[in-house]
Amino acid sequence: MAIQIAQTRYDQFPNDWRNVLELALYHLINDQAAAADSLYRQAVNQRAPRDRINTAIWNLRNFLTLFPDFSQLQQRISLLEAAE
Repeated sequence: MAIQIAQTRYDQFPNDWRNVLELALYHLINDQAAAADSLYRQAVNQRAPRDRINTAIWNLRNFLTLFPDFSQLQQRISLLEAAE
């Protein structure tokens, strides 16, 4: 349900970075790594505001704390941390 709502918003507002990065997290959690990566790269390549990137990193780190075996998270954190 969350993916559907966020996807509808993304279709209407593809530069709503809060939504883009939350949608990426939802995809990642639902084992849709390719979709998540595409959205994370979009945010990095289109230079999403630093505060949005920092919030996404914080969300990923919190999720990693709860699910330390979710190995895919660290790669996405590294991608976002490398963003200018």
